[in-house]
Amino acid sequence: MTIIAGLATLAGSVGLYPLFATGGWFWSGLGAVASVAAGGLVVRRFRVPAPVSALGGLAALHLYLTVMYAPGEALLGVVPTPGSIRRLAELIGDGWDAAGRYAAPVPLVPGIAMLVAAGIGLVAVLVDLLAVRLRRAAPAGLPLLAMYSVPAAVREDGVSWLAFGVGALGFLALLMSDAREQVGGWGRAVFTPRWSEEVPMAGRRARRPTGGASGPTRARSPRAVGASGSPPSRWPCSSRRPCRASTRAACSGWAAAGAAAGRRP
Repeated sequence: MTIIAGLATLAGSVGLYPLFATGGWFWSGLGAVASVAAGGLVVRRFRVPAPVSALGGLAALHLYLTVMYAPGEALLGVVPTPGSIRRLAELIGDGWDAAGRYAAPVPLVPGIAMLVAAGIGLVAVLVDLLAVRLRRAAPAGLPLLAMYSVPAAVREDGVSWLAFGVGALGFLALLMSDAREQVGGWGRAVFTPRWSEEVPMAGRRARRPTGGASGPTRARSPRAVGASGSPPSRWPCSSRRPCRASTRAACSGWAAAGAAAGRRP
């Protein structure tokens, strides 16, 4: 699930391409997403609370930014120091000044490159926290959708259908992966025997239970059934259990963004 969350974040970042003159920003974002995913995996091995897990992703992102943009001021080029923190703050100021001075597509100066890496990394932290740690994949689509709002607000032509489709596919893959893990928690598929519904004729015996199935079911596993013997309370959306409000908000947001992209030439 961590890998799918990272890939969904990268797919959502594709919509940022109209803002930059070159494609080097994508590799900076790739490194930030990989660092956040690695930090989250390490912290989750200790079974810490969800907020601490998010702090682990932020710490990994800070290390990545230090190594990439302030290695001269860091201890051994890796460990952050007050000097490296001041250097990162200076780059943030330079990036904001360059963003206000240039029109999109902007050149990838160090300050802007760091802002892009930090922004994509923060989105990766939120997606990892919501989808992986809290198991709420639908609300994780909101920070992914926020990345599309930046080029839509800056450029008149917005985002192309191709870039929007890549991000939507990443979000759908995140939802499918979460649903598969939830349903898979019930165990392997089993078949229950049944008696034939045919009425036996005189002189014949009724059929014994067949090896067929009245329908595939799921064997409840210890991970899915609690100590009280009750099934898990979270199910995928169905007619008996409507989607949460957060699910409807995320899906409607993607639908609105798609409609907006379709109206642009």
